[in-house]
Amino acid sequence: MEQSIISTLNPTVQQAYQQQNTIGWHHFMRGRISISWGNLVNQFQSNDNFDTEMWGCHIVSLNFKYLLAFWELRCQEEHGSNDQIIEQRLKTKLLREVQYIQTNTYPDNDKDAHILSYDIKDMEKFDSKHIQAWLIGARILHNIYKQRSSNTTLQQKFGKTNNDIIDTG
Repeated sequence: MEQSIISTLNPTVQQAYQQQNTIGWHHFMRGRISISWGNLVNQFQSNDNFDTEMWGCHIVSLNFKYLLAFWELRCQEEHGSNDQIIEQRLKTKLLREVQYIQTNTYPDNDKDAHILSYDIKDMEKFDSKHIQAWLIGARILHNIYKQRSSNTTLQQKFGKTNNDIIDTG
């Protein structure tokens, strides 16, 4: 169907279209335009002062303007259009990590258990920076207990810890 429409156009338009097809229309959107378009526009201009290169620059400028507008729209749809939405999405992600750490970290003393057992409902009242600050300490504790658990498992299976396996001498 597309070819039948193109075949009805002026031969100069057909040539410009075919050349742009060869170059690629995605290149047109990036400013790589067939010179046939400029020649075509020049043919139909009655103004002797018409500058084909300036016309091409204007087309490229318009393409970039629209591409930027589309990109900004896509970013707003994907990430939110204001700081409040972005903050809420970040908090949701951080709170998921808080829940993971709380359910997968097994402290061996009451002091550390108290730090990790912070009520998630209370934490929802904090902003993302406060949650991130809490997570710094919680991640450290989580990794320490994960390492201890690994040592315990190695000791149970093989009678050795990570330190015994690593040759320090």
